[in-house]
Amino acid sequence: MNLPCYHVHTVLDAVTLVSSKNNSVTYRLYKIRNPWGVDAAFSGKWKDDAAIWTANGETFDKQAGKVTADDGIIWLEE
Repeated sequence: MNLPCYHVHTVLDAVTLVSSKNNSVTYRLYKIRNPWGVDAAFSGKWKDDAAIWTANGETFDKQAGKVTADDGIIWLEE
């Protein structure tokens, strides 16, 4: 997933996302910060520009309070 190694990442938050369509699809995500402040290389399922955030009219990005920026914040699924 292109995470930098050999330094500490900070867990900032844990959120549960619930489907706005049927209330049955849920995801548990951890908001992680790279202390170097870089996340553009991250290639995980929940990267900033991944379609899953808003696919099929979902509002997962709003539920999580996600900001799209190269700010070192990444989201990892439990």
